[in-house]
Amino acid sequence: MNLRTKIGENYSAWQVDTQDFYKCRSDKERLEFLLRFAVLAPSSHNSQPWRFEIGEGAIKIFLDFSRRL
Repeated sequence: MNLRTKIGENYSAWQVDTQDFYKCRSDKERLEFLLRFAVLAPSSHNSQPWRFEIGEGAIKIFLDFSRRL
């Protein structure tokens, strides 16, 4: 694997096509799609001290104490 490929993989989270949302067939798929944006949210030192859980028609957000600063 060359460096360019590796860098591309590191930025794959930003490759979200909003039109793909309309291809989602279930509520769970739509919530998972929306979480692709949530993981891009800035945080202090980019620590991202949260975790997500998809429930019945809802997303639960929890503090991840192992990642807090």
